[in-house]
Amino acid sequence: MTLLQQNLGVIFFVLFLGLCFRHIWVMHRFKKVLRLKGDLSARFCHAIRTPLTTLCGIAAIFEDEQDRLDAEQKQLVRRLISSTNALKKLIEERSQESERQDV
Repeated sequence: MTLLQQNLGVIFFVLFLGLCFRHIWVMHRFKKVLRLKGDLSARFCHAIRTPLTTLCGIAAIFEDEQDRLDAEQKQLVRRLISSTNALKKLIEERSQESERQDV
């Protein structure tokens, strides 16, 4: 029996351990990337909410004063309200998705 044949079990065991440690390292890095993605998403959602709230307030004021607006201005107000509502919904969905990933 050659030296290689005698140590074949040890060689395979060492290779197996190396693969296990590599897998653990990759999974650790993957989890870290997911955490960073969630953090970035949460920061973006938080940062965009403040100006969006201001736009929603302005749109509400214009909506309350529609009797003073001409047809084109009314159309712009409707578009502003529609766009801000769509953006609010998108941010809320993204925020909820990020919270689910954190759990």
